[in-house]
Amino acid sequence: MTSYQVGGIIVRKAVVTSPQRRLDKALSLMVQSAYRRAFRTGIPMTDALTDEIYFAYMNDASKSEAIKEKERIEREADGAR
Repeated sequence: MTSYQVGGIIVRKAVVTSPQRRLDKALSLMVQSAYRRAFRTGIPMTDALTDEIYFAYMNDASKSEAIKEKERIEREADGAR
């Protein structure tokens, strides 16, 4: 999704992205959410990353911040089409 300004408002437009970018974005979301969880709760980063990978594999949006963010982005993209 890309954003551009029309007059005084910002408009979002859905665009097609490459498979490599989608993979990079997914890995980035997983690592960032694991880092935030490890920082907040004080658990080791390895455990937080393991949990994030597992919950992302199970597609559990209630426990995986990466899946939650992916669904939010997809909702915005659907609204922009």
